[in-house]
Amino acid sequence: MQCLPWVIILAGGEGTRMCPFTERCFGDPRPKQYCRFCGARSMLEKTVDRALALTDKQYTITVIGANHRKYLGNEIPGQVLEQPQARGTAVGVFWPLAQVISRASEAIVLILPSDHFFYPERQFVAQLRHAVDLAKAYTNRIILVAAVADAPETDYGWIEPGKSAAFEETLPLRKVLSFHEKPSRTQAEKWLESGCLWNTMITVSSARALWQLGKELLPEVVDGVEAFWQVDKPEQSLQSLQAAAQLRKIYSQIPTRDFSNDFLTPAAGRSLVMPLEGVFWSDWGRPERLRQSLLKARTDFPDWVQSQDFRDLEQACRFV
Repeated sequence: MQCLPWVIILAGGEGTRMCPFTERCFGDPRPKQYCRFCGARSMLEKTVDRALALTDKQYTITVIGANHRKYLGNEIPGQVLEQPQARGTAVGVFWPLAQVISRASEAIVLILPSDHFFYPERQFVAQLRHAVDLAKAYTNRIILVAAVADAPETDYGWIEPGKSAAFEETLPLRKVLSFHEKPSRTQAEKWLESGCLWNTMITVSSARALWQLGKELLPEVVDGVEAFWQVDKPEQSLQSLQAAAQLRKIYSQIPTRDFSNDFLTPAAGRSLVMPLEGVFWSDWGRPERLRQSLLKARTDFPDWVQSQDFRDLEQACRFV
């Protein structure tokens, strides 16, 4: 098995709920993964940094949305795939996974969303590395990296953990009993009290296991991706208008599916979950959550939170 993992970075979302906020802060309604909320690097660039701490750029694939290249700014290391159109996160995973399968079917694959906040970085990357090692031991399982819940969030997906995985009683690795999406307040309070975890959608698995399970659970997506991949091969020239039109037609026929709802949820029985220890996580899907995260980090960033960037951001939040 290849030693270094492949990393698939998901950056195709439009983040429409945040667009009024990003337009106020940055002058245009760009998706949040292309925004530099903290310092000089965007959320996507920071995600790429995490990937490169675990692997080489030749093993990274970043999937962006249609017409997103204008937001990239600095060159993104590794391969960048621009989706012809939005077809959901399942296609965003299985399209680049087809390339991994064609080159290194036994490799471990790490799937990283690009629009989430983690702190501290060093500890987060260390736990990602641990998750990759676990995936090498559990080659037929999907491993989810989850956040420890500390509030009854109704916008998040939740994971109900079961008993410790076999042979791993001393490690924070548990079986997955079920997934729950965006609950009511009452349900969220119940799941928080019972020790359920937040689903970060960070997924680690062998490429072969992920692909085979995709064929079983989402055959219409995997078949469509395979047809697309037969045309869109790296060694084939796609400069002609005819080839580009053919690709768009094939891609448009792939059904829209959600990776979390339509793949991870029915795969619960074959999944394990590893809670993040000592790492703060937040999905910045709303401006108020972004601000709350930065305020929560005040004790950890005493100099940074006094910067002009933070004061501008805090001021902008008041008007959204």
